[in-house]
Amino acid sequence: MATERIARLPAFQPSHPGEILREDVLPGLDLPRAKLAQHLGVSRQTLYDIINEKRAVTADVAGAHWAGRSATARCSGSIFRANTMPGSRSARKPFSA
Repeated sequence: MATERIARLPAFQPSHPGEILREDVLPGLDLPRAKLAQHLGVSRQTLYDIINEKRAVTADVAGAHWAGRSATARCSGSIFRANTMPGSRSARKPFSA
């Protein structure tokens, strides 16, 4: 049995989705949080809890926006949503694949 120590990588602490929304996404949207919650199909309180890192993004929360849509719409939705979100930078420029 080998007694050599295996080099370990430093601990990795992943970012909370709320931190990413708060720091990277929301400043560029120029959209009130209440409108964003309505667009995503979640309550304002749910959105605020996610942004404040008090709630995880569960499958229910992530799927609320896609309820009742086809699999094709769900798969292509992230590109569509990113380019049609009111006030988003990408809404000002057409998406080119």
